[in-house]
Amino acid sequence: FWMALFLAILITPIMANIAIRIGAIDLPAHLRRRSEPGLKRNVNSHVHPRLGGLGMAIAILLALTILGHIGNVNWGIIVGILIVIAYGLLDDVKDLKFKYQLLGQFLAAAAVVLAGITIPSIRFAGVFINFSLFEQVINLGNLVYTFVFPADIITILFIMGMINFVNWMSGMDGLNHFVTAVASFMILLIAIDSGNIFVATLIAAHLGGNLGAAIYNYPPAFIFPGAIGEHLNGFLLAVFA
Repeated sequence: FWMALFLAILITPIMANIAIRIGAIDLPAHLRRRSEPGLKRNVNSHVHPRLGGLGMAIAILLALTILGHIGNVNWGIIVGILIVIAYGLLDDVKDLKFKYQLLGQFLAAAAVVLAGITIPSIRFAGVFINFSLFEQVINLGNLVYTFVFPADIITILFIMGMINFVNWMSGMDGLNHFVTAVASFMILLIAIDSGNIFVATLIAAHLGGNLGAAIYNYPPAFIFPGAIGEHLNGFLLAVFA
């Protein structure tokens, strides 16, 4: 947690300079086209860099690498993070159409499922619901993947849904970072209580990186999390759950 927090505090201002250089900026309403969707929701009066989320992502991955925990993280999560960074960066610079964002979200979620993370069942209000009705082993080269129906489909939809839910929760400075931090902290307590230290380590790195970047998004914001930060927060919360 402390390593990711320190790295995010150090790296995020650097990302602001890079964002301005590559055009990853959020323009105020008076500098946008009048026909642009969502124009009325844009209330910032100054140009803001967007790459706060990239600073957070780099801090998380660096903290895990420096402290030797990166090897304990499921490969699908790492690949998913990199996919979110890739399409999020394109969106922060070029404003991707929603269908391309959905494609990136699907690929990130699919990487997690291919790596063996799925929701086989849930217990809700005392009712047990089984999502493992059918299993089929599929050989994909050196990768052996066990397709679980409908669990894998439900998991992909859940991850994509959480990404968009957290993304839509970004209406004001600091909101995305701090609400995500509260949720991440609660899941961290559950992971520690259940003895799942590997998951707890990953959550702690996310919590530190998120709060480190949040310092610069606290009202009035110096930098926005951008698509990378907003989508990565939703992606990781879904995976933690």
